[in-house]
Order: sequence, then C-alpha cells, then structure tokens
Amino acid sequence: MPSVQRILHSPMRRPFSISGRRHAIEKQRFNKISPARVRSKTVLCRPPSPHTMLCCTQFVDDSRYPMSNTHPDDYDLDAVRAEWIGRLISEAKGRYPVEFDPIRRHCHMVGDLNPAFLDPDVAAEGPYAGVIMPPSMLPAYFAASGPWPPNEASGTDAETTAVFSFGVPTPGDRGINMEVQWEFLEPVRVGDRLRLELRIADVFKKPIKLDPHAIWIVTETTFFNQHEREVARWRNTMLIHRSPEQVSRDAERDVQTGEGA
Repeated sequence: MPSVQRILHSPMRRPFSISGRRHAIEKQRFNKISPARVRSKTVLCRPPSPHTMLCCTQFVDDSRYPMSNTHPDDYDLDAVRAEWIGRLISEAKGRYPVEFDPIRRHCHMVGDLNPAFLDPDVAAEGPYAGVIMPPSMLPAYFAASGPWPPNEASGTDAETTAVFSFGVPTPGDRGINMEVQWEFLEPVRVGDRLRLELRIADVFKKPIKLDPHAIWIVTETTFFNQHEREVARWRNTMLIHRSPEQVSRDAERDVQTGEGA
C-alpha cells in the first residue's frame, strides 16, 4: 500500500483507503514529510479541451472562431514571434476563496482519500498545518470564474479569437492539443484567493508528415495566490496545421507561380 508521503508527492496516483490502525500509521508517516521535498512537482496529464484552455471562464462555441487559411509563403514567422511571444492573452480571478467543502466533495467524487486533502486533524499536524487543495482542482474551480454564470475572459475577443491558436496567426486551420505540463510550486491552502494569467510562451515551425509548415504554439498559464506568489504553472502545446485540402490548394498555387512552398 502506498504511503501518505508517496501520495502527497504524486497527487495523481491511485487513491487508497485509511481506517483504524492504518490511519494512525499513515498519520505518523504524514507528519514526517518535509515541506521542502514537496516544493516542486511536474506532472504530465491528459490534455484539456480548448474550452478549458481559454482560462476556464466559459464554454466556447468553436464555430464562432474564424481560422486562417494563409499560404506558407505569405506567412512571416519572425514577425508573428516578435508580436505574440510574451503577450498576455487572458487573465481571470477566482470567484470564490479556496474552501474546504468543495475540496471534500471533489475528493469524494474522484475517489481521492489523501488525508492532506480530506482530514483536517491529520493535515493540521502535517507540514502545511492545514488542509491543502488537490492539484486536480486548480485549473477549473478556484483560480477562475467557473463555467457559470458565463463570464468573458478579459483580453479576449470572442468574435475574432481562434480558440485553438489563441488569436496567433497561423497558415492552417486545424488544431491538435499535443502536451500539457504542470509544475506545482507551492501548496494552496484553504482561504487562499487565486488568480491566473495566460500568455504566449513560444511560436515555432516544426514539420509533420501531413504539413511541412505546421505551427506549434506554447502557452503558459501562471497561477498566483493573494500574496502574488506563484503557486503553479501550466504549459500547453498546440499544433496548428493545414487541412489536406488547403495543402493541395497551396501546392497548386506553387505550380502555377513556380514557387516552392
């Protein structure tokens, strides 16, 4: 059976049950955890939907977001990088402070019985002197407004911003979420007030079999507490490529103009 120490260091691990004598044993192990050992943790997990990536502030109708169909010869990657890397795309502030009861309901829903999240008595004697929030709750609940009532993400234009590319110009109009990477820097405690900022971290070209001019967009969402300390970072990598039809059209133009895209 995995110890509380292993569970706390790896919140995504399979949960376990605690009762009776085992509870006392796990409580002793929990008290020996050093806070410094849990300062940073990176986890790769299932990529979120584009709706979640738009700062988790609303459900988005993809049909409202026009995409580009630009010939690769007309696409200036250096200009796009200069204009977009580092740009603030959206920011949001948590509608509610971090609260114990939502944490309890979330843990019961997903079957996570980690006492660091569920047991105030055990958590009070641990390295954080209280209940902390499961990392799985961070993006969708306490750091943004939630899905209801609807709230436009500041810094975005719902009529013109492409949901997959976050408004970054690209030759293609097909998006695939490639990777999600989380880094947890500090524990989030009950009572904290969280906010987030989403920025473009990188834009680069990397060919794929379908499209030699595919564009990759990396976003970074930073989460802050009420003391403006970073508690987590979320890096997401999107692949934007041309459709087979667009690749064929661009190839026909190359033949007609004698260019080699």
